[in-house]
Amino acid sequence: MLDTILTGLAYLWKQIRVFVVVMLCYLLQITVVSPYVRIAGCTPSLLMVMLAVVGVSFGRLRAFEWGALIGILMETMQPSRPMLNLLMYPVTALAAAAIFRDKTPEELTAERSMGKAGRNRSAFLRIPEAAAVEMVMYEVVQLSYIYMRESSLTARHFGMGLVNVLLTVGLSLLLMWPLRRVLGFRPEKHEQRARLFDENAAGRGPEAARGL
Repeated sequence: MLDTILTGLAYLWKQIRVFVVVMLCYLLQITVVSPYVRIAGCTPSLLMVMLAVVGVSFGRLRAFEWGALIGILMETMQPSRPMLNLLMYPVTALAAAAIFRDKTPEELTAERSMGKAGRNRSAFLRIPEAAAVEMVMYEVVQLSYIYMRESSLTARHFGMGLVNVLLTVGLSLLLMWPLRRVLGFRPEKHEQRARLFDENAAGRGPEAARGL
């Protein structure tokens, strides 16, 4: 009974931490990043960085949920933004998480049974990739929206889109480690040691543990 209560409290605390991080990133984006952080007229997206971290760390469902929340907040608090933002945040977060999320133990076991490595690549490689995919999808839709509204696209539009992607990926490289730490993820070498210990404790032997 006590173990169940403690597990529930730990899960609740993790969700509260995610909510606080999401809200802080949202507030920083609209009060600091968007108004003051500009390079060549372009601004990185702290929100996309946060969604990339959440998607890689927690998977598709959480990425979609928090992306939907961000879309709703952007539409509610900044009504001048296109309604398209309400859909783009959850859709891009879901797509990136589907590609770059942590694989489940069952998926890793299945890969090992087929002779593959059967391990997750470093999250610190996948998070910038996820941020890049999110931003590319977002910019493609934004360029399509501009084309439908203005009937023309120039090299400047494409150049600004590319700079937006690069700035966001750069921001993800700076923030992915502290964001994962705040969300409760230990350094990867410690996580790997913990998984090895769990494998041995479960009686599956060192061979199974080495497969991780």
